[in-house]
Amino acid sequence: MPSEASPEKRASDIATAKQIALALTDQFDMVATYGLGEPAEAVAHAVQPGKVGTVLVRPW
Repeated sequence: MPSEASPEKRASDIATAKQIALALTDQFDMVATYGLGEPAEAVAHAVQPGKVGTVLVRPW
């Protein structure tokens, strides 16, 4: 078994995860949304003590 998934498999997995997340938005207690250009801010928020809920990093 290869150690890395093919680009096609990764794209398929990402598309599936996006479909699941969009279909189940009521299952996520969103506390913040960050863009791909804000990784440090997103991580800092996600690991802060006492954080309750989901920190989302959006692709746009």
